[in-house]
Amino acid sequence: MRDDFDELIGGRRLACAESCTGGLLSQAFAAATGSMDWFAGGVVAYQRRTKEALLDIPAAPLVSMEVAEAMASGAARLLDADLAVSITCAAGPEPLDGAAVGTVVVGVSVDGRTTTVPHFFSGTPEQICAQARDSAIEDLEHAILKQS
Repeated sequence: MRDDFDELIGGRRLACAESCTGGLLSQAFAAATGSMDWFAGGVVAYQRRTKEALLDIPAAPLVSMEVAEAMASGAARLLDADLAVSITCAAGPEPLDGAAVGTVVVGVSVDGRTTTVPHFFSGTPEQICAQARDSAIEDLEHAILKQS
């Protein structure tokens, strides 16, 4: 995460929604400088029914652009945030809902505009989750800079 992440946020509120990473993304944001001012919170929604109830995901494969987009939009809505980022992935050791192990989709919502970024990583489930967390932060940073 950038040293000036709190400046990049620019007074906006950030939320996140994550599945396979089980709170790693929320933990990274909570540990950042100034996070009390900008991190609204995160949702760890592991099961499909939790994602449906809290984040209003569509009836699509869990590791998909549609679900990542809905998770980011849902987190922004649920936590009244201007910015949101989501992660859905098949971290392994088995494929998930048709997605190969290592498939990651990040959703990013900046001021109501949501995009998705697909990734593919290799390694252990722990390594894939760490790479997913890092990529989600980078994807969020890039989206904020792109809209500035």
